[in-house]
Amino acid sequence: MKEVRKWISRVSLSVFLMSTLYITTHVNDFPEVAHIESKTEAFANLIQVVFRYS
Repeated sequence: MKEVRKWISRVSLSVFLMSTLYITTHVNDFPEVAHIESKTEAFANLIQVVFRYS
C-alpha cells in the first residue's frame, strides 16, 4: 500500500509538471490571454480565469 501511494504521488507530480510546462510554453495560444504581450501577466490572467470558472 505504501508503494502504491508513492507511485500515485510521483504520477501526480509528473502530470502537474508537464501541464505547467505546456501552459507556460503555449500561453499565447489560449484565446483568453492572446492579446497580452507579457507572458507573466498572461499566465497570471489565465490562472485567474481557470479559478473563476472551476
